[in-house]
Amino acid sequence: MLVFALIFYLHFYLFIPKLFFRRQFLAYGLVFGAGLLLVSWQQPFDRLIMRHESTDRPFGPPPGLNERPERFDRSDRPAPPPTRRDSGRESLLDIVSIMLYLMIWAIGLAIAIAQRSRQSEQRATQAEADKARAELSSLKAQINPHFLFNTLNTIYTLARLNHPACTESIMKLSNIMRYVSDEVREDFVLLEDEVACLRHYIELQELRLSKKTTVKFETSGDLAHQQIPPLILMTLVENIFKHGVSNREASVIEIKVVAETGKVLFYSKNRIFQNTPESGRTGIGLDNVRKRLEHIYPDRHLLRIDDDERFFIVNLEVNT
Repeated sequence: MLVFALIFYLHFYLFIPKLFFRRQFLAYGLVFGAGLLLVSWQQPFDRLIMRHESTDRPFGPPPGLNERPERFDRSDRPAPPPTRRDSGRESLLDIVSIMLYLMIWAIGLAIAIAQRSRQSEQRATQAEADKARAELSSLKAQINPHFLFNTLNTIYTLARLNHPACTESIMKLSNIMRYVSDEVREDFVLLEDEVACLRHYIELQELRLSKKTTVKFETSGDLAHQQIPPLILMTLVENIFKHGVSNREASVIEIKVVAETGKVLFYSKNRIFQNTPESGRTGIGLDNVRKRLEHIYPDRHLLRIDDDERFFIVNLEVNT
């Protein structure tokens, strides 16, 4: 059976990768036909059976033993006609050799195609994962300059006014930037760290707000045992101060973060002022949040935004 083993390995490791997968089907067909002719001619299975029969045949008595006198020479007798079994053996064994060849060829081809298909699926999955990670990294990297620009504007205003809170605000900005630079590299951060960053950011924003704007920031639940992607909530809060603040009209900003078992809830409500300096700017904002949530929490989050041209309400529910 070494012949069939040799056929399998040559077919699997040489002919399939070099001919079949390179679409050289004519050469592949010629190799297949040549192998079929070779097996039909050599009849390896027939030779194997004949070898076993010759080794299993019992030995006859020694010459001269139990000899009996005969009246005539047996060599003169006509040879008996071949039996039906002997006359059909050659063609039967020839068919077996061909069938074994076809089975080995088909099995090798099926295994090779299955392996190639599985490898292609793995490469496609890996490429999709790499693409998603690249997109997430790009989205997170785009947040930092915009956030830093807004915060520096606030500190600049305080410095020009010689505000006593300028030193404290610089320290808060330092804490925020440390969080951004360290934690933004991670896929998930503790919810309490994200909330601490929110609190510092809100306190910095309150320094530049007039008395006409009231900010209500509430948290509840076990924030220390929940995780969330970094800067998801920060982007939502930044959007609030970008469009929901006016120095001429009174407004109330409501922000709530709730941690439940296996769930994180975010709620915000603010007025919409179309004539604010930043209202016409296009940024990442909510589109950034949507894309990141779709990548990280497919079918495990709910983001509902209500905009009636007077109030802007955001409800986010993430099943962690």
